[in-house]
Amino acid sequence: MPAKSQAQRGLIFGKRNQYKTKKNTPKKWKWIWDEDYENKGKLPEKVKESFITKFKIFEERYLSDDEIEASYDDFEIVSFSVDSLSDRGGASGWISIEFPYDEENDYAESKTDHWIKYDSGPTIAFDNWYPEKMNIQLKEYIEKGIKEYKLLKNADKYNL
Repeated sequence: MPAKSQAQRGLIFGKRNQYKTKKNTPKKWKWIWDEDYENKGKLPEKVKESFITKFKIFEERYLSDDEIEASYDDFEIVSFSVDSLSDRGGASGWISIEFPYDEENDYAESKTDHWIKYDSGPTIAFDNWYPEKMNIQLKEYIEKGIKEYKLLKNADKYNL
């Protein structure tokens, strides 16, 4: 089905740019890689309301927010690093996460993410979004990793 408007084409190519490859695209958005959507002709700025309604029905066939959150339940931290540490408690680094292959959704993913812990408090932020439960687990892992890094740094400093 070709794009029905320039706005829809913009959405399609924006999502393609965001996910880069079909493999990295969540099941909900896999349709953006269908070649039929690459309508190269001139399109109207807006579409009839019926097209929008059909698109919403089409979109409802894919994962709900709860299903997306559930897809993050099973993950493994593959690697972790602390790149910088400040005297006031801030730190930053990288974390690599793997999600196992899911036969039902034909989906597997590895993700490397940058994290930062701010000087002003316990807040740790990531470049990517994660469900709350996973976010808490990652933050606990990072806090533990920062403490271990500080111990090693001090041991090296004092030749222990």
